[in-house]
Amino acid sequence: MSDAHVTPLGLAGGIATLRSRVTGVDDFARQLPAEWIDRLAAAGTPEDCAAAISALYHAGADSIVLVPMIDQAAGQTRLAAEQMLPILR
Repeated sequence: MSDAHVTPLGLAGGIATLRSRVTGVDDFARQLPAEWIDRLAAAGTPEDCAAAISALYHAGADSIVLVPMIDQAAGQTRLAAEQMLPILR
């Protein structure tokens, strides 16, 4: 598995170690440190999300995948397009 998306953030070694000691995806998710989630997630206000995406871009990301909460997908996608994307331009 490639760690190209987390290497520039300095997380590849820690993720590899965690991956080696967990029993599956659910166990991995339970043990994932909150600070890693904060570094990899874009959440909060449109300004917060834009800042998180900008930080990932400046760390070397050349693509970002936005995954809205399933029960709010349409509204979150609309908000991202209307309020967050203009900040990133």
